[in-house]
Amino acid sequence: MKRVLAFLGFLAIISACKKDTTTNPDGGLTYLEVPSPPFFPAMLVPADNPLSKEGVALGRKLYYDSRLSVGGNLAGQSCASCHHQQNGFSIGESSGTPVLPHVNLGWSDHFLWNGKVIGTLEEVMEFEVREFFQTDLNYFNSLEEYKADFKKVFGNEQISYERLGMALAQFLRTLNSYNSPYDQWLRGEAMLSPLEWRGLELFFSEAADCFHCHAGPLFMDKLFHNTGLDSVSVPGSGHEAISGMAYHRGSFKTPTLRNVAVRGPYMHDGRFQSLREVVDFYAEEMYENDNLDPLFQKYGPVQRLTLTEYDKQALVAFLEALTDPVFLSDENLSAP
Repeated sequence: MKRVLAFLGFLAIISACKKDTTTNPDGGLTYLEVPSPPFFPAMLVPADNPLSKEGVALGRKLYYDSRLSVGGNLAGQSCASCHHQQNGFSIGESSGTPVLPHVNLGWSDHFLWNGKVIGTLEEVMEFEVREFFQTDLNYFNSLEEYKADFKKVFGNEQISYERLGMALAQFLRTLNSYNSPYDQWLRGEAMLSPLEWRGLELFFSEAADCFHCHAGPLFMDKLFHNTGLDSVSVPGSGHEAISGMAYHRGSFKTPTLRNVAVRGPYMHDGRFQSLREVVDFYAEEMYENDNLDPLFQKYGPVQRLTLTEYDKQALVAFLEALTDPVFLSDENLSAP
């Protein structure tokens, strides 16, 4: 724990990056460097899809446009129909299947709960418009407003699934959250309460063991885990449906915990309505099964947490301290 706190203290003295813009006099585009804390990993941006002010604006416009689903089986829906800013760009509803949040995705390469799409943001967003929304390209190519936008960003008016994915990816690379009370504490700008501090100690220690999966400043490890949600995992469930490997049965992608307090319900199927229910599950209700992640079997049969009532309250308080009010209200990320 001392080493963890020493590392966090080192991070606190590092200042945040500044936003850079560069104008290309030939193409007329204003290129952007997305600001992010230096303790985040480097964001890899494909050379053939650099961020520009115009490209991000186009992606933002598409993200909120329900016409994206014209011609498909989800008519009248946009990306924002299920990814609400006030809920951390997740669905934030008490019923229905939770969606993974659109936050800090520029550092991801596996997408969807079962990892069906592997690759870049461009590839997953092309998948979304081609297969999920089934966007009608003929319709979009008839819209003069978009033809002008695509010509500005890509050099000609042609609208394709690939270009739709590229524009959306540019906007998504700006949906980055790093200004929660926890981040402010890291930067030496604020203090955590005693309850939040106890939750931090538990989170980053073997006592609660959260940090192995919800790792680093992104609070995710980009892997898939069976966390003992069911006593007998359903064949073909989770990442097994993609990998074909039985040991992936019942394994789902680790979601980031940033803004988790505004994102309920929880787990891939929304079975828990509150963070307290999630904590209680890991402390008292985990099921042992043949594919249970080894992290939960370090000391023999299924390893449940030993937590006092105060500890449970502290963990929830720390998770709530990962809420970034700036991200949730930034008008630059809202509907244009």
